[in-house]
Amino acid sequence: GHVDPAVLFTFLEEARAAWLGDRLPAAVVNHVAVGYRRPLGRAPVTVTCTLDAVGRASFRTRETVADEDGVAVEAATTLEVPGRALTPDEREELAR
Repeated sequence: GHVDPAVLFTFLEEARAAWLGDRLPAAVVNHVAVGYRRPLGRAPVTVTCTLDAVGRASFRTRETVADEDGVAVEAATTLEVPGRALTPDEREELAR
């Protein structure tokens, strides 16, 4: 009767991929922190992803999973391009 945490990670990944598009295809997740406010049932959900911060070699996104009762899950994900810093053009593209 509830959404399994593994499914929630899939929701987060799909939202992040949709937001990122082809802006930085080589980016990989290096850390995810998830805060569960309450369980989600089987009702439709809305998952959002926004840019939170851009650093020299990584960037952080914020994701939320909400249903008709409001936000149930919040996440912060740090991504990087392995082995190198982000270029100025990449940082600018992420901020768009």
